[in-house]
Amino acid sequence: PYARAEGGLGAAVARGSFARAAGAAVLAIAFAAAVAGRPGLAAAGGAAVAATLAGAFWRHWLGGVTGDTLGATSELAELTALVVLVAVT
Repeated sequence: PYARAEGGLGAAVARGSFARAAGAAVLAIAFAAAVAGRPGLAAAGGAAVAATLAGAFWRHWLGGVTGDTLGATSELAELTALVVLVAVT
């Protein structure tokens, strides 16, 4: 859910469905596997875990997400993917 009552830029993302998010995740994982093989799968898995944990943290701490927390989650997932790639290659 969106954390602010008045809405904001992140509200459109928060209204998305689980099916759309799962479909996007499957496409991203397939692309990572096609481009980088096993290291790509490991990086995508790490990013997915980081994003899931961050989302759970935002929901617990703020009661939902905002545009800022979505941006922070994106950066955290990217950093996690890069660290995993360095670790496995």
